[in-house]
Amino acid sequence: MLLPPDLRTLGYGELPVIIKLNELSYVHEDEHIQPVYPWAGVRDILEYVTCVEFAKSRLLALPTGRALGGVNVTPARHDSASLVFFAQATLDNLAVWLNDVFQLNLKGNNVSFYKNQIKLKLGEKYCGFTQVLDDYEHFIQNLNSYRMEWLHRVAGGAQIYSDKAPSEPDANISIQVPIDPVIPSLASERQRYLKRIQKVQQKNGGKWLMPIDEFAVHIQSKTKGLLIELLECTIAAKVA
Repeated sequence: MLLPPDLRTLGYGELPVIIKLNELSYVHEDEHIQPVYPWAGVRDILEYVTCVEFAKSRLLALPTGRALGGVNVTPARHDSASLVFFAQATLDNLAVWLNDVFQLNLKGNNVSFYKNQIKLKLGEKYCGFTQVLDDYEHFIQNLNSYRMEWLHRVAGGAQIYSDKAPSEPDANISIQVPIDPVIPSLASERQRYLKRIQKVQQKNGGKWLMPIDEFAVHIQSKTKGLLIELLECTIAAKVA
């Protein structure tokens, strides 16, 4: 009942925390099923996860190498941006839900994991929240950086890259995403652009781009992992 059909086919229904939430979210009364809140509200959050999973599947289905062409640029940009936006929407809606569940009384953009207030407030309710949010801090901030860059710039999203002229027979053509989402916006400022790339390369073994399949799996898995762990903390704090 709690899970959208697409997530059931992906095995989410086998996760212990989802099984427990499904038990908490609905009761049978006479001839109908009655939702039980706040638990039933998780369904709305999971609808966003469905969109994250769909965007991931489309990105993983993109052609590779010489099979790539200009026709693949828009799908790559659209679906990579969708992946980021729906991942951020998942976290934003989860933050709103937790704010209500624990009556944190946070307002505005403080009801966001990329702000520090919600971690402090949740940590007062249950210490496990602090550890989880610390563990995912880099992902949370990086996801928000992608969201902010790609939401406001047409250059956002994945692009087709080649290590030499695509017409060359040995050119390596691929769809990739800058590890640092700010890099494309600096293309008109050559010195800053190169300096930013070099800085990223120093931290990432010479790489400044991430293959689209790696990016898709990273965003999806981190979003899912953070969601599941925060739901586990919520149940531990409210039910145990």
